[in-house]
Amino acid sequence: MDEAWIPRVGRCFKSEEEAHEFYCTYAEKAGFEPKKANKSGNTRYFRCNRFGKGEYYKKDEAERKTGKTSKKTSCLAMIKLKFRRDEESNEKVAEIEQVRLDHNHVLLPKPTETKQMRAHKNKDPLLLDYVDDLQANDVPNHCVRNIIRGMHGGEENISMTDKDLENRCVAKLNIYIFFAFIVEI
Repeated sequence: MDEAWIPRVGRCFKSEEEAHEFYCTYAEKAGFEPKKANKSGNTRYFRCNRFGKGEYYKKDEAERKTGKTSKKTSCLAMIKLKFRRDEESNEKVAEIEQVRLDHNHVLLPKPTETKQMRAHKNKDPLLLDYVDDLQANDVPNHCVRNIIRGMHGGEENISMTDKDLENRCVAKLNIYIFFAFIVEI
């Protein structure tokens, strides 16, 4: 990985959004999913998505169903931002104050694996509008997927899964039902 993408203490950004975008790009290249974490006063943490302990919500561990385990591994990888005023321009800047890059889980640096992570999915508005138009015209999801596959040059270049297409279709249907209900009232 290029050294320019690795977070270092002292690196400054114009805004929290710019810092988050940088960390997301680093995370995609490194092979993990980032998340925004604690924000208090003048600090903000960006962490690995596997930070924390996945505790089971039922009292009896024997009631746990297969496949319902947490992906949390108490990973401590993170960056801590400190917000301060720049002395020259008097603008608010975000500076990396603390960095921890070591993970306690396997990283997935292949683009074909990271693009399926929620934080790295490409949400191209033109593509989403096109998918919405196809679904509005009752084109089945497997056909929509085939069309997108043809447009992007293969399955490995698509950042939408079948479940994403299904969820998008159901969400549009729920909005339609909601507005139809309001009009009746």
